[in-house]
Amino acid sequence: MSRFRMSIFSRSKQMNETIIERYTKEVKSESLGCTIIDPYIILNTNDAILELGSGNGNFAARLSDTYDSSIRITGVDLTPAMVLKANMVNKRDNISYMCSDIVHIPLADSGFNVIVSNCVINHIADKEAVYREIYRLLKNDGYFLVGDIVSVGWLPDEVRNDPSAIADCYGGAIPEDIYLESIKKAGFNTIEIISRRQYEKNGFPIESLLIKGVKK
Repeated sequence: MSRFRMSIFSRSKQMNETIIERYTKEVKSESLGCTIIDPYIILNTNDAILELGSGNGNFAARLSDTYDSSIRITGVDLTPAMVLKANMVNKRDNISYMCSDIVHIPLADSGFNVIVSNCVINHIADKEAVYREIYRLLKNDGYFLVGDIVSVGWLPDEVRNDPSAIADCYGGAIPEDIYLESIKKAGFNTIEIISRRQYEKNGFPIESLLIKGVKK
């Protein structure tokens, strides 16, 4: 392995460890998202839905209660404590959870009608790679609903390279145009911003977006 690849692996490993440490402490939190997704989800009988960053399972439980048991919900989370909590709390037959990163998910191609995520993708440096994975996992005409954050201009390098700032849901934010371009490069041509909200985090202007994209 080259020195460069070892450096990238080391940074990624440190980032994952920081994220796991932070979210292990948040295992009892009701919501860690940056926007509201539920009202915009439309499911049909027998649909399969994937949640990236499923946390302690609250969202999946709400969704299961809203729709009949024919829908299948799969949750993916990096933090083992979150997956353990979700499995303990939710015993529904139509919900399953797995521990994985969201760049290389061990699931078959074109398996889901809908993919959702709420304030998770900002943790990943290579956002295009995440959206390529979303594209791979969606069925044709399937769609994603992603709540995530973008920065108003570039954040300072010391913030963007700080694992704690990234784990705290602001250090990984990039400008909106760069973020949307990464989605397009992943293969999505139909993209819509459903809602946006601007706020400050540790003195930096941040926007939360709810984005919808359709696989054609």
